[in-house]
Amino acid sequence: MGLHCQDYPQILLVSICIIVAFISKCNADTDPGDVAVLEAFLTNIDNKELLPSWKGNDACGVWKGVICDGKTVKGISLQGMGLSGTLPSNFNQLGSLTTISLQKNNLYGSLPSLRGLSKLQVAYLNDNQFDGIPSDFFMNLTNLVGIYLNNNPLNKTTGWTLPDDLLGSPQLTNLSLYNTSLVGSIPSFLGKLGSLQVLSLPYNSLEGPLPSSLNSTSLQVLIANSQQGQSQLGGTLDVLGSISTLTQVWLHSNNFSGEIPDGLSKASGLRELLLNSNQLTGTVPQSVASLQSLANFSVDNNLFDGPIPKVGDGVQFTYGGNYFCSSKPGENCSAEVSVLLAFLRGVGYPAAIVKSWSGNDPCNRWAGVSCIGDNQVSVVNLAKRNLIGYIDPAIGNLSALTTLKLNDNGLIGTIPTSLAGLKALKVVDVSNNNLNGPVPTLSGVQVITEGNVNINNVAPSYPPGSNSSSGSSDSPPGSGAAPNGKSSGGKKSNSAVIIGIVVGCVVFIVLFLIVFAYKRKKPKFVRLPTELQAPRHVTINGAGSGEAGSSLVGSHGNMVYPLWVLKKATDDFNPTNLLGKGGFGSVYEGKLEDGSKVAVKRMDPELVSGKGLQEFQAEISMLGKVRHKNLVALLGYCTESNERLLVYEYMHQGTLSEHLFYWEEKGLKPLDWNARLYIALDVAHGMQYLHNLAYKIIIHRDLKPSNILLDDNVRAKVSDFGLAKLAPEDKASLETRLAGTFGYLAPEYAATGRVNTKSDVYSFGVVLMELITGQKVLDEKRSEDKIHLVPWFRHVSREQEQFRTAIDPILLATDENIKSISAVAELAWHSTQREPNARPDMGHAVAVLGSLVKQWKPSTVETDDDDIFPSGMTPEQARWKIFDDLSLSMAADRSDVGTSQGTFHEGPGSVSAR
Repeated sequence: MGLHCQDYPQILLVSICIIVAFISKCNADTDPGDVAVLEAFLTNIDNKELLPSWKGNDACGVWKGVICDGKTVKGISLQGMGLSGTLPSNFNQLGSLTTISLQKNNLYGSLPSLRGLSKLQVAYLNDNQFDGIPSDFFMNLTNLVGIYLNNNPLNKTTGWTLPDDLLGSPQLTNLSLYNTSLVGSIPSFLGKLGSLQVLSLPYNSLEGPLPSSLNSTSLQVLIANSQQGQSQLGGTLDVLGSISTLTQVWLHSNNFSGEIPDGLSKASGLRELLLNSNQLTGTVPQSVASLQSLANFSVDNNLFDGPIPKVGDGVQFTYGGNYFCSSKPGENCSAEVSVLLAFLRGVGYPAAIVKSWSGNDPCNRWAGVSCIGDNQVSVVNLAKRNLIGYIDPAIGNLSALTTLKLNDNGLIGTIPTSLAGLKALKVVDVSNNNLNGPVPTLSGVQVITEGNVNINNVAPSYPPGSNSSSGSSDSPPGSGAAPNGKSSGGKKSNSAVIIGIVVGCVVFIVLFLIVFAYKRKKPKFVRLPTELQAPRHVTINGAGSGEAGSSLVGSHGNMVYPLWVLKKATDDFNPTNLLGKGGFGSVYEGKLEDGSKVAVKRMDPELVSGKGLQEFQAEISMLGKVRHKNLVALLGYCTESNERLLVYEYMHQGTLSEHLFYWEEKGLKPLDWNARLYIALDVAHGMQYLHNLAYKIIIHRDLKPSNILLDDNVRAKVSDFGLAKLAPEDKASLETRLAGTFGYLAPEYAATGRVNTKSDVYSFGVVLMELITGQKVLDEKRSEDKIHLVPWFRHVSREQEQFRTAIDPILLATDENIKSISAVAELAWHSTQREPNARPDMGHAVAVLGSLVKQWKPSTVETDDDDIFPSGMTPEQARWKIFDDLSLSMAADRSDVGTSQGTFHEGPGSVSAR
């Protein structure tokens, strides 16, 4: 076959490009020094077969995970590949390195020193088995922005401390050292790092106070919970009141004491404040609890007293295990209790007294308190109680007080003159303290002051150095709130020739693309085989993987979407596409190039190294392994740059909460009983799958209407697996950090932190109550006896007439549907039993609800089976023959294709299998 004239331009173009490629190959070998380091790295890897492309002398653009700038290596991206082995000691000879991504492998041995990597910006070395860290590891890292060493047993036997070499990294923004065997105190020099925004130090063995120097930073995220040493972190939280940029504070499970600083209310962006399981005292400031930004607030298991503060709608608030005077948020203490708590503050909230002074009745066995008449405090006897502090003048408001005994303590300050107004007062014994100043005139009162050497002397200022007046005994002292790189050689003339050829080739390529552009089609996303265990990082003209033109498959078998695709789909996360906000980020509506809609969950960037990252990983891991028609499908994810994005199937009808509680304002049609019944059954099916049919027992932990999504047919799917947990195979329950939404939490979970499948059953029971009543589980607008839906519903559901009044008026309860509604109410009542063992499982819920939906009935239309089935066969026999023939045909087709790859199309979440 001969050549035609029209073939010559293409032949010329191909020939020129071959020549350019040859010349480029001859002149594009990677810097030999960099190759030597990479080869040393490969030599130390035990499972080298995972890096089959690491061959030859040109690592740039050829070796997987190696990112170059010209001839020098600027990035290594091999995260989550299962690599085992050690890193070479000459690792820091990669002088142009800006990014290291080796997280989530099985690398071990000592970390190599990064000393002198002046261009290094980010190092992800977390989630490996590194057991040592050299003393000069952080030296001369002048451009370092983020360092992640989480989950490595560094110097596990002796521990290690943070060196002040970090001061040489003035741009450091994120310091993440979760579970790395850190010991000692949090160093004060961190306050000199003005760019520091994220400090993550949980699960180490740190002790001592929070350094006051942190008030010089713009810290946004402070995570230092659950220190494992005997001492733990302690001291006060005063420094937090000076950091207005805070958005996330996790200091739970430590030994902090003192009060929550009211200055935290200035942190207008604070979303999470977890202070549970410490020794904190005093009242919880309402100003902090009222922050509009707050989404998660935990103060349980401390020594707090006073009223429970009221938080905003949607705030996850846990406060059990304290000594509050009230039982409901926003409920004030009685007048006399308020007086006694003010006195308690003055003497520093001694733990023994705090634990005794619980509730709203001081006459109910409060230590050292006696009452007379109409429950009025008459005696306060706290002698020899090791009280340290001052006598608050509020004590003068106990109008029935006859006896005040505070002798043999360590009290300072003056005797308040407010006692002079107490007409019933007979005895004041303050002997053997350190009181000073004048003794007020108390007519008819026996005042015992022996043992106070400075009594009647001028009172010094208190605290020392303060501006408190020493002359006023009614103003209690202290009453305020407590870079260079290597150049590639070469002669100028050779460089000019090469550049000229390359430019010429580029011109031809551009012309070629213009002429034949109509032949090009935009690449479509397809799922690659799940055997590819990690994303492939594509480099195009030196660009990162974010410019890759095709989708990838990650280690969880889900599609990895390039960031530019999701930005385009959501119009760069335009607020007009916002579907909703949660504790860890926002959800946007997106439209892919093929026209299909998706929901894109975008995590707030500052949370990618803390709890938010745990949620992100939990959802990928969980939904990557579960598939059910009543669970929202995870289609893929994106982990480029500092972004963490999850891509879900789009549910066109939004959340159940919108249809139940906000249907009028959103212009929706209210749900009738039949729709609610099917929704309940759908949710029960999804939860039964998680509890009984999935690969492992999965506990959702946050089942509520806003996590139940509806499709076009108003059928339900369970979503949001960020808090889900896998139950150990050998245990009926597991202990975990308290999470979820108040009102839906099972009692045993809120009290002990132990969760099992019956905890989800309780939440499901609450959702059933909301479906029946159309009311939210908590609503301050309702009367006091109805604020909490569960106890009220359980009470009225026992009486038929009362129960009718509880049913959503929209449902128009009739004799026809009341039986069905009553059956669901009975299921809700059993599902919310206090004892977990008294609750049914989700299989029982499916059985009950399934029996209530409209049942299938045989068709009344008759067909002439003799006309459509072969003679001599019954219709049933004919149907089975057709099935058998079809099965054999499919088997034959499979034998013809052997092991070739087949594709099953299921819309935007299509799956390919081998």
